[in-house]
Amino acid sequence: MTYFQIDTVSGKELPSAPHKLRPQGSTVRNHISNSILYLILSANVLQYSFWGMQNPAYGILRDIIIGLVAILFLVTVRSLEIQQALTKVKLLRVWLFCALFFGIGTLTAYAFGATLTFGTLRDVTITLGVLLIGYHKQIDSTFFARFTMLYIVLGAVSAYSYVAVFGFEIHDQYIVDYKNQIAPLFAILALLAVSHSIYIKRGKLLMILSALLLITIIGILRSRTALVALLFCTMLYLFSSQKVSIWVKVLVTCVLVAFIASNIELISEIFIAGKQGTDLDTISSGRVSRISDGLDFLSRGNNLLVGSLWGEQYDGGIVHLFLMNLWIEYGGILSLPIILLYIIFLGKVVARCLKRKERLENRYDVTPFLMLFLFIVSFNEYSYPFSPISALFLAYLLFGAYLRQLQSLV
Repeated sequence: MTYFQIDTVSGKELPSAPHKLRPQGSTVRNHISNSILYLILSANVLQYSFWGMQNPAYGILRDIIIGLVAILFLVTVRSLEIQQALTKVKLLRVWLFCALFFGIGTLTAYAFGATLTFGTLRDVTITLGVLLIGYHKQIDSTFFARFTMLYIVLGAVSAYSYVAVFGFEIHDQYIVDYKNQIAPLFAILALLAVSHSIYIKRGKLLMILSALLLITIIGILRSRTALVALLFCTMLYLFSSQKVSIWVKVLVTCVLVAFIASNIELISEIFIAGKQGTDLDTISSGRVSRISDGLDFLSRGNNLLVGSLWGEQYDGGIVHLFLMNLWIEYGGILSLPIILLYIIFLGKVVARCLKRKERLENRYDVTPFLMLFLFIVSFNEYSYPFSPISALFLAYLLFGAYLRQLQSLV
């Protein structure tokens, strides 16, 4: 089994020094965790197919995935290893402290009769668990490539199921109501496929075709936020990578500009087809007016501090902006730990994306861009970047492995 280490000067992958033989128990544990990962992969891509999103299949597959993730955590992570990870990685310490303070605050508020749910606490805890799995999982370069490439190919097949049902055309009405749940996973796989097309020699064409298919289906689903975020993160990733020549960057830019210029009508159909008006609120499917309603709610009485916990309950439509939706539900005081976590996490991700010379130039270098994609989506979707776990599992798993390679984001 081939492992690699990072040259701190060049940032290149180097063969690792020979490892000592791991205890038999550790080897067995690694084989079991690999098997569980492939089971999660299978359940995830099946769940995100057209048929997997129907009831009761969706609920069954969701419960299976959550159960498998819990088992994977128990198999992969030990208490002593958690202490080591928290000692080495500042971001994980911040995450744990914010989750603990938020959990204590949530339970205290609930004890005093607050109206709230525990969904955010659950999501933040699960994503931390997946980060720890990725951090402690023994992921060599061969397993990384095989696992993610299989994920991409099967994910593309899963995405194709929507074309098989609805055809290769843009509809005036959204073909599925849950497009903003499935499209981010397809976008994550597309960005990974772009990364693989840079690093691998065999299978390069397969990765490029998979990326193009996934992007096309995101367009057919008309998930506009995912499409724009994917385009931005892909271009930023390509232009920040030292492994992509300037000529390839120029070629990609020219092709993209030419495609947009020659397909204005198609692009307008993706973004505004079926909209009864051209104002921003109509185009955004009412998001602007809901943000206005949310701001109006927070401006009344002490809602800015306590949100909907006590007193007036917010009865407007869901605000599709993570931080504002969080603030409305929990208030400024109780939501403060999660707001701090969000800001610190985003700051570290952006820093890693922009630091070219310090950024790892290996298979893991795409992972900060996966997280950046989730944050961009969170500006227009209220559950991201911490939920749903079925869409985020792969991104957080790989980012945890990235943290192990990097050791610290500071």
